[in-house]
Amino acid sequence: MNLCTAFPTLFDLVDGSPTLEVDGVKKSDFGKVVDQCYLCDMCYMTKCPYVPPHPWNVDFPHLMLRAKSAKFRKDGAKLRVIVPVLPRISNHTDFDPLRVHPSVDVQFVDLAASIPGADLIVLPGSKSVQADLASLRAAGWDRALARHLRYGGKVIGICGGFQMLGRRLDDPGGVEGAAGAADGLGLLDVETTITQEKRLARVAGRLAFAEAAVIGYEIHMGRTTGTALVRPAAWLGARPDGAPSRKTPLNAVTFSPFILPDILSRMNVYTGWPK
Repeated sequence: MNLCTAFPTLFDLVDGSPTLEVDGVKKSDFGKVVDQCYLCDMCYMTKCPYVPPHPWNVDFPHLMLRAKSAKFRKDGAKLRVIVPVLPRISNHTDFDPLRVHPSVDVQFVDLAASIPGADLIVLPGSKSVQADLASLRAAGWDRALARHLRYGGKVIGICGGFQMLGRRLDDPGGVEGAAGAADGLGLLDVETTITQEKRLARVAGRLAFAEAAVIGYEIHMGRTTGTALVRPAAWLGARPDGAPSRKTPLNAVTFSPFILPDILSRMNVYTGWPK
C-alpha cells in the first residue's frame, strides 16, 4: 500500500466513520478516494486483492475509472495544478494566467500542509534556491515528487524550480545566502552555479517539441550546464532554454508561465485540455 494513495485515503475514511466499515463513510467523501487514483496500473502489477479474479466481486481500478467518467459527464473536469508555497517564493503572480483559466484548478499548498493529489506539480521561482530546496525536502516534497512522477503525474520547474530539479546547486559567492553547494533533486541532468548577473528581459520564441509560439518575460540568475540542455524545452530566438526530461514526464523552463497553457496542451497533461 506504500505505493498507492487511494487505498490509504479510503482506509482513513473507514477508520473515521461511525461504523468502522465502508457503509459508514459519507457518500460525498468517496470523491477523495477517486481523486487519489491515477489509474497507474499498480493494482495489476502488485497483485492487489481488489483486482479480479477474487471472491468479493470488486474491481477497484475499473470502479475508479467509472467514477471519474461519471464525474466528468456530470461536472466536467479540470486540470489539477498544485504549487508549493516556498518560504522565499518569487513572482507568485506568474500563475495568474492559470488561475483564471476555466479548465484549470490551481492550488497553492503550504509546505506544512498535506500534499493533495494533482495532475501537475509546478515548482515556482525562489529568491534563495538552496534554502527553499532544503525547506522543500524537510517537508517531504522530494518524496512526493518522486511518487507523483512514478504514478504518471507531470512536473514543471520554473526559474529557481528548474534549478532545483537538477543534480547540483552551487552558490560560491553567497549571492542568495550562505556560500556553499547542495545536491539538487536529481530529476534533470543539469548543474547550476549562482552568479551576480541577473537577466531581465521580455522574450519570445517557440516550443522546441511542438509548433507553438511563446511569449513572456525572463528573470534569470545563474549559469546552468548539463547534457539535458542539448534537448531544450524552447527556443527564444536563436537561444535554447530549459530542458525536458527523457526519463520522466517533466519539463523545466526559465521564463514566465504565461506560456504554460501552450506547454501543457502540447505535453498532453490533460486529455480534455482545450486546443
